[in-house]
Amino acid sequence: MLISFLENQSIAMRRSRDNGRTWRDMEVVATRESVDKKITRNPTIVLDEMDPNYPDGKLILMYVGTNHD
Repeated sequence: MLISFLENQSIAMRRSRDNGRTWRDMEVVATRESVDKKITRNPTIVLDEMDPNYPDGKLILMYVGTNHD
């Protein structure tokens, strides 16, 4: 998974399900509008290997949303 911080303060990502051989199109996953007009930044991915519902682990995308009005 690739994460990108776009110029307009959106967070986008691309996914690969075959270890990086092919990639899906970029998809915007967070915008200022989707987080109540807050500025989105510092995206990071965490791998959760403890959830028994996901034996291969699950990826969690986290980011900061702050007001700068």
